Amino acid sequence: ERFMKLTRRMVALMACLMLCMTVLAGCSGNAALAQKQPQEGDTIYQLSGKCTAKVEDGKIVIYLHSNLLEGTAVQFCLDTYDGTQLASAVYSVSGETISATFEMEPSWEGKLVYASVAAAPSLGKQPSAVTEAYGRYFQNIQGESIIWNKAENVFLVQSGKIQL
Repeated sequence: ERFMKLTRRMVALMACLMLCMTVLAGCSGNAALAQKQPQEGDTIYQLSGKCTAKVEDGKIVIYLHSNLLEGTAVQFCLDTYDGTQLASAVYSVSGETISATFEMEPSWEGKLVYASVAAAPSLGKQPSAVTEAYGRYFQNIQGESIIWNKAENVFLVQSGKIQL
């Protein structure tokens, strides 16, 4: 009788293990969107950029120095190191250097923050000239500041630490 109980338990354990493996195998499918590649003949844009920020007269000024196409929608962000977004705004690129200015709020006093600037198809409405050049998923861009986020290429630059 003891042997039968042990056998039943082992069979039940094996059945549970097989069920778990089946469920996990189903979850690990190719659900993520594969990174889009440029079409043959498309121009590839080698993008570069730098984000800097400084505090002056109760304001934080974030600068983007880049070779993004004119009119590209970019999002300027100011975030704390624990992941809280303090401020953000979307601007259009006009020239090699653009900036965004945010008024400091009293609650920001003493916080350690960083600034970042991003451009992606999903960040703001990209002009048709930008989408035509960079591609619907920004698949026609390359460079050190490019990351793939499962849906699109993102141009992303970040400043160093800023103590408020």
